[in-house]
Amino acid sequence: MEEKRYNISDKIYVQRTLVLGQWKELGAILKEVAIPNDITPISLVRALGNNLFAVMAVILTEEGRTPQGKDIPQLAVEIEYGITPEAAIEVIAHFFELNPIPSLLSNLWTLAAQVREKLTEIGLTSFASSSATETLPDVTGSSGMSPPERQSDGQNAP
Repeated sequence: MEEKRYNISDKIYVQRTLVLGQWKELGAILKEVAIPNDITPISLVRALGNNLFAVMAVILTEEGRTPQGKDIPQLAVEIEYGITPEAAIEVIAHFFELNPIPSLLSNLWTLAAQVREKLTEIGLTSFASSSATETLPDVTGSSGMSPPERQSDGQNAP
């Protein structure tokens, strides 16, 4: 397994491919972060804002320790006051090298399509249309409205 090492506050931190628990922690932090479409290192740092160091606390693990059970808020403060701007940029760049997100997403879409195909083959699913049934203007509305009154010539009353 490839890994990257960083010296932050006289401690060695290691960055590896994330495990599922780290993805879960990262998701909890990033759920309210809006990542821009035209992503650049600067726009990413701006988007992360105060969450930048918490993200680093999730993706970095002190050498000799496991990713599980870290005190993320305390580690975030330690990283914030110990990391140089250059090292912070390296951590972000290496994150995308070690965790090829487009490839992971592609694999998930492929897996979902395979599961759906297999379930359909054995008849375990029926896929309902997600669009609502159309209500025509001269039909009773879904809110309990009465149908429009009609004149003797078949036209709607004014």
